[in-house]
Amino acid sequence: MNDRAPTPPTWFSSRPRWWAVGLALVVAASAVSGWSVVGEGDLEEAPSAADSAAPGAPGAPSMPVSGAPNMPVAGASNMPVGGAGAKAPGDAKAARAGGDSRSLAPENNVPRFAESLDVTAFLRGNLHTHSSRSDGDSPPEDVYAYYRDHGYAFLAMTDHNGRTDPAKYAAVARPGFVMIPGEEVTLLAAGKPVHVNALCTTTDIGGGAFDTGAEALRWAVAQVKAQGAVALINHPNFDWALGAEDLRAGHGAALLEIWSGHPHVRTEGDADHPSHEGLWSKMLDAGETFAAVAVDDMHNLSEDAPEPAARPMRGWVQVFGAEPTEAAICDALRAGKLYASSGPELTRIRVGGTTFGVTATESVQVVFVGAEGAALSTVYAPANHEARYELKGGERHVRARIETSDGRRAWTQAYSLE
Repeated sequence: MNDRAPTPPTWFSSRPRWWAVGLALVVAASAVSGWSVVGEGDLEEAPSAADSAAPGAPGAPSMPVSGAPNMPVAGASNMPVGGAGAKAPGDAKAARAGGDSRSLAPENNVPRFAESLDVTAFLRGNLHTHSSRSDGDSPPEDVYAYYRDHGYAFLAMTDHNGRTDPAKYAAVARPGFVMIPGEEVTLLAAGKPVHVNALCTTTDIGGGAFDTGAEALRWAVAQVKAQGAVALINHPNFDWALGAEDLRAGHGAALLEIWSGHPHVRTEGDADHPSHEGLWSKMLDAGETFAAVAVDDMHNLSEDAPEPAARPMRGWVQVFGAEPTEAAICDALRAGKLYASSGPELTRIRVGGTTFGVTATESVQVVFVGAEGAALSTVYAPANHEARYELKGGERHVRARIETSDGRRAWTQAYSLE
């Protein structure tokens, strides 16, 4: 790695020296703890293709700066700043773990992630798509071809209450592009829409009417699972149909939609309703294991569609792996082995021991999030450098939200501790 971290892009550095003023203020007024100024030790240059499978080069984590805002200062000295609470770098035990000690617990009580992974191969796909077989504006052949020709490795066609059989559209198949069978199970619960995508199915499921959202959700998930298929709970905030208590009835679903490109499903919530990401956070805290996905919910390929339209290429998933087959993709969806995105592209996700790292193809801000949606750390990472979080102790699970300067985001799954 270079001796000096790359210069932050204009969106980060052109603000009127906020970081210099803020640093001076917080060092002088070190009354609030738990914030960090990020130095080079938290950034790691992405591995070359030849050694991408090897663990990242060890680097010291950021040291606490009492009272500092949790924004990074790329290239800042990785030395402690502040009063009596400053700590020296960790011992040999921490060095073996790839970073300085962030916990004073005895060695046998050091927190560790429950699983280890180091992923550098991904396949991009969309899990929520409509054609003229239901309420989309284009025939299935055109929809498949559009995604195929725009670099997608797979697409699930999910028209309402009718499974789309990819075998009927074999003419648009190409090597490296997989058509996943699917259906949007479309229900009404006390007059409100409850929708669950059935992915990797073998037969139709259809819809129905129920007294409550919880009943509708429980029925739909059971029908999907009876086929050994993958259930995706769609847009809970559409018409405010599903709250946190309702979502508990979806236990057993593999996936939960936390971002949608559809303009009418209220992904971000409002003053009285949490966002879809907020609902996911509540489910994680309740012990559910839904994997988060982002989708297009595409209805409109036609350029003549009135705005706001539900257009393609707004939200997608990247499943782990390099095998573009229906079996491999369905297995990855079933196991939640994926990340979700509305823009940022990741080249590596690394979880193991005490370390969680993500690498993106562009300059990003990475927020590592814990229980109750709390921001545990925020790290600025230049393109192709790893943003890293080291466990401190007390975390229940950790996930990463990757943010760009123009508001695009990506989300890893939440990884639990032993």
